[in-house]
Amino acid sequence: MEGHTAILVVEDDSQVRRFVGRVLRAEGYAVLEASCGQEGLETFTSHGEKRIAVIITDVLMPNMNGPEMIDRILTLAPAVGVVFMTADMAGASLSDRLPLNSTVEAVH
Repeated sequence: MEGHTAILVVEDDSQVRRFVGRVLRAEGYAVLEASCGQEGLETFTSHGEKRIAVIITDVLMPNMNGPEMIDRILTLAPAVGVVFMTADMAGASLSDRLPLNSTVEAVH
């Protein structure tokens, strides 16, 4: 993956994470995977904003949720693209969890 722009997939459900990564790789994307928000933050900081163009993250995860991780990453790299995903629409009130400068479009 040296020199390639990558997509970072952050998802605590290993089956979902592997599936998303597999689909993206099949389309020719370089993919990094992380199992939680803390690991996602560490992966992003170790690879840098020049290597990771987009982050696809779950909203609800243990320890550090997706919006909290993204809020920290956006202070380092405000131009990184972000896609939030969740299977738990009842527990994922996005409006009160997303970074303040976010523009959000929900896809159902």
